[in-house]
This record gives sequence, C-alpha cells and structure tokens, in this order.
Amino acid sequence: MNRLPEEKPLEVVRNEIRADAESARSRAPAQPARKPPKTASNTAPAAALRDEFSIPELSQAHFTSFLEQAFAALLRRPPDPAGFDAQMRLLVQGRSKIEILGNLRWSPEGRDIGVRVPWLLPRYVLAKCMRIPVLGYLLEWIVCLGGLPRIVRHQRAADTYHSARHHEVLSAFRGLQLELEAARTEIARLASGKVELGQRLDGLNDRSVQLHAEIERAAIDARELRHLVLSMNHWLASLRQNLSALELAEADQARHADALHADIASRVLALDAGRPARLDSWAQQLAGMLPAGAQVLDLCSGEDWLARLVGNGIEATGIDTNTEVGSRARSAGLSITVAEPAEVLARTADGSLHGLTALDAGSLLLNMPVSSFLAAVRRVLSSGGILVLGSGRAPASIASRLQGRANVELDTEMLRQTLLAGGLVDARPLPAADGTVCIVARNGGPKT
Repeated sequence: MNRLPEEKPLEVVRNEIRADAESARSRAPAQPARKPPKTASNTAPAAALRDEFSIPELSQAHFTSFLEQAFAALLRRPPDPAGFDAQMRLLVQGRSKIEILGNLRWSPEGRDIGVRVPWLLPRYVLAKCMRIPVLGYLLEWIVCLGGLPRIVRHQRAADTYHSARHHEVLSAFRGLQLELEAARTEIARLASGKVELGQRLDGLNDRSVQLHAEIERAAIDARELRHLVLSMNHWLASLRQNLSALELAEADQARHADALHADIASRVLALDAGRPARLDSWAQQLAGMLPAGAQVLDLCSGEDWLARLVGNGIEATGIDTNTEVGSRARSAGLSITVAEPAEVLARTADGSLHGLTALDAGSLLLNMPVSSFLAAVRRVLSSGGILVLGSGRAPASIASRLQGRANVELDTEMLRQTLLAGGLVDARPLPAADGTVCIVARNGGPKT
C-alpha cells in the first residue's frame, strides 16, 4: 500500500482546489470577466438571473445539457470552448457532477458572481478529498458503501431511463426503417419511371430525327418554291409591262380613232348649211320653256349644240363618248365630260335636272334600251322638266356609221309615241326654220 502523505487531508484538498483554480484561471481570457449586471437582459435566459440554485436543479440534466445549464447558472454566460472541453473531459473520466459544479462555482469568475448553492461546498470538498491517493480511495469506498441503497435506486432508475430511451430509439429506428422502405419503393418506382422516360426520350429523339429530315425536305421545297415565286413575279412584272404597253397602244389607237371620227363628223356637219340656223331656233325655243338658271344635261349632240344652249343663258353640261369632241369643247370653255351616257344618268340625283337633250337619239339607243332610257329620264328630270329628242345627225351617229354600226332609224312620230308611252306628257314637234323638227315633252312626275 502506498504511504500516506505527510500533509493533513484537509490541507491536501485545499491545495488541489487552489491548483484547479489556477488551472481554470490560466485557461480564462486575458481580461478578467466582469460581473454581469443583476438586471434582466434580452439575451440571457431567465434562470441565469437567479442568485440561488439547489443541487438537484443543476444536476438533473445530462451530458452537454448539464454543462450548458451549469455555465448559464453559475457563470451567467454560455460555455467557452476551452472551459467546456475541460469539464467535458472530467465527465468522461467519471468525475461527479458535484465536482464540475464546484469547479465552476469556486473558479475566479464564479466567486465574483457568487451564486449560492446550498450544501455544494461540503460535497465539493468531499469530492476533492476522494482524489487524495489511498485516503481518497478509502473515503470514496466508505461513501459509496454508505450510499449503496441510493446508488441501487439510482441504477434502477437509470436502467428504466435507458430502457425507455432504448424503446424510443427502437421505435424511431422502426419508423426510419419504414421511411427507408417507402423511400426504396419510391426509388424503385422512379427507376421504372426513369426507364419509361428513357424509352419515351428515345422515341422523341427518333421523331426529332425524322422531324429534322422533314424540315430539311421542307426547306429544299421552300427554296424551290421561292425560285418559282421569283420566276412568277418576274413573269407577272413582264406581263404587267406588256399589258400596260398594250393598254397605252390601245388608248393611243382610240385617241387617233376619236380624232379621225371627230374630224370626219366636223367635215360632214359642215356640209349641212342649215344646221346652225336649225340649232339656234331650237335653242331659243328651249330657253323660253325653261326657268332662269335651269340645269340642262345634253347627251352626245355635239359641241355646237352645247355652245348654243350656253349662249341662250342655259347652264348646260354635255356628255360625249368621243375624247376629241370633249377636248375641243373644253378648249372652247364648255362644260363637258367624256363618259357613257348610261353611266352618267345612273349617277345623277333624282329630280336634279330641269332639262335633258339628245338630238341624236338613234346613236344613244344603240347602247341603252329605250325602256331603261325613259325610266332614267323620268327619274332625273324634275316635275315639269323638259326632254328634247331628235333623230338628226350628230358626231356620235357619224362615228357609229364609220365603225360599221347602223343607227336606230327613228322618225318624228315614232319618237313622240315613244315618249307618250314612256309616261311623258305634252309630246309635240319643235319645228326649225328649215322645217326640220324634233320632239319636246314634259315630265309628268315620278312613275309610280
């Protein structure tokens, strides 16, 4: 057996306490910790603000929770890494919680704070005495023997606690096994789904290859179609140019034909020595039948007749199908339009004319049926409006003959009966100085 030290046991305990304090002081920071204020703060737990704790309160937790609670209660701060590791090593070596609490309470920082723990000091001194060689072993043996019933109760409680914890661990383990099995099932399902998705992806890749091939063929067709469209556009442009040239040639030919027909008509009408006097007579008589400022429309009677109407104070507008006749009339200051008579009558407002003249009714009726002509006349003439129709020669009839078309042969009586049948009234001859007559009639109103 080892020889007992010469020092007294109590002195040995005191020396060990001082050595532990020095060790804790050497591990502490360079600046001594200040005593925390007694007032409550937002960061410290509520237990750290108390000034007194019981041993069961401080020792009921285990392992790291015990150390964190002890630091918070006795030092009023979280454990620092060095201090935590030192006390944890003591716990792992089998030292009692009383010794750990005493180390913290009687460290320099713990003495500054001064938390009261009843009965901690004698038990702490006893725990330190148990570390004295030989004597400490005997002392610990005596203490353990005296507290054997309590140790047995503690062991039974520990067994129950560990059994409960073991049951909880097993339950959690079984739950984890179930979750793991479910996860494996889900992984298997996902794996099968992955295979299916892989097959579908392969199918999509095949379709993508086919689609790319189709796109390439479509691009080739589009390029060919583009060439065809460009060729067609070039052909259409050439066709438009040719059509424009043909239209220009046709228009030029029509102008030459109109100029020729107008020249021939002027020469032929110039041979009729009685025409000027005849036209003057009819124009004067018509002016006497119309109100002042009367609106009169003439259809293809020639620019000489239009000039005589205007000369007798009538606001007359002429319509002719020959461009040369229209050009000469406009050069003479007359109002004339080159157009088809049927189209002009269709665009004329109802009841807008006081008079309408056509000294060459035969050529007029070549392109317009008599029924349509009479219906249009009754519509455009105002109530009581004057219609003058003649069957003599005019530039239009001469042009029709030159084109190989025979005029409608009308005599005076046929014209009169035609007007009466068409709903006009007071149809009568309008004689000239040389005995030539035309027919004048009035519009009796719209036909119902």
